[in-house]
Amino acid sequence: RTMGRISAKTLFWFLLCSFLALLLAGVTGFTPSVCRAAVAVWVSALGVWVYGASDALTSLAAAGILMTARNSYAVCDIGFELSFAAVLGTLAGAELSRHLHALFAAHATRKKKPSVLQRILRHVRSSLTETVCIGVCASAATFPVLVLRGLSVSVWAMVSSIAVLWMVQPLLLLGLAVAFVGLVPWLAPVHGVLSRAADLLTGLLNGWAVWLCTKPGASIYFDTAYAALVCLLLCGLGVLAFRWRVRLRVAVPGILLAAAVGIGLGNALSRDVVHIDLVGSAQAPAVVVAQNDRAVVLFRGGSAAQRVVENQLARRGVRTVELVVDLRMNAKTACTLPAQQGIRAERLPVNTARKLRCTPAAVELLCTREGCLVRLSIGNRQFVTLSGRAELAQPLQTEWLIATPKKPETVRYQKLLALRSYSWMPPETQYTASLSLRRTGGES
Repeated sequence: RTMGRISAKTLFWFLLCSFLALLLAGVTGFTPSVCRAAVAVWVSALGVWVYGASDALTSLAAAGILMTARNSYAVCDIGFELSFAAVLGTLAGAELSRHLHALFAAHATRKKKPSVLQRILRHVRSSLTETVCIGVCASAATFPVLVLRGLSVSVWAMVSSIAVLWMVQPLLLLGLAVAFVGLVPWLAPVHGVLSRAADLLTGLLNGWAVWLCTKPGASIYFDTAYAALVCLLLCGLGVLAFRWRVRLRVAVPGILLAAAVGIGLGNALSRDVVHIDLVGSAQAPAVVVAQNDRAVVLFRGGSAAQRVVENQLARRGVRTVELVVDLRMNAKTACTLPAQQGIRAERLPVNTARKLRCTPAAVELLCTREGCLVRLSIGNRQFVTLSGRAELAQPLQTEWLIATPKKPETVRYQKLLALRSYSWMPPETQYTASLSLRRTGGES
């Protein structure tokens, strides 16, 4: 009978959780991330209904399988990957927090009875430990996804997560309370108070995010999968240290040493590598050539394209733009990218040529009546791009063509850099939108 009473209580609790999960999914409009969490709760509740132990990892895996059963390509969605990784990190942080709480409890039992102030401090320490563990583990779990997707990674992300994690539960409870109270007309004053409280917390959260974006290092980008591999290696070392019960005074220095070696090796391998990236719209792609902290920009597009170029420069860690060449022949808005030198093709005299030597590449610019042609020389490689039409006495031979929507009648090329396939390209044409190479040879 005791087991029956415990089972009934447990079943009732999970039935309530399932209902609240359904309610939350409905309030948020059944967004994919919330549906994923709700399905995980329902799977966990189903395990209890069939007298199985509640297992968060099994429930999460089953939720992922159910959500991808209809469309297997859903695993390629960045929202799915980030939320799935965040949940895994949260579970790992909760497990780490439980172990730390057990260590603190074992240490506390060997002392005399604590005072009221000591009990308060222990409660604060317990809450802070859980917040820090979950924030650190969730950030570490989502880091590889961010890197592989080419998104920015904030240095302040971990601190930010710790600072605002306490807001999640009040915001959730206030949202549910506003939804319930709004169903009763005579509770309008209470509904107003709850709405203002939720609005205050939301404004505080948004203000924190805006303020944080202005801090130095708020958007640091990692270009290749190397950083993701290093992060996965560090996570693996952490799991092995936990499984093998390695002491913290040995595991932490070892993981930090591995991180320092990985970061140092990555910096050494990426030193002096020239990165050529096409960014912006496919109809008017801008070209960003970066080496270390210096860059050359061949600009096309408007204000939106300029913001994309600025993000790309931040992604490459560029501090100095040596040259900006505005390739537009009829620019409606001026390019305001800060640079040591700027050239506007529409202001150059017809049939004039300019040669400039910059750190990332040597730039040759030829302006004609209906357009301009730019040739970049990087080591023993040459890249050519056209804006408008450029009539030449004979075709120009080059290794790489930086493609635009207009067919290059006067250029003979071997390889293509392009944001997408254009109508003048053969269907089987192979191209890439980004290229990294060394002056002495080798490319990727």
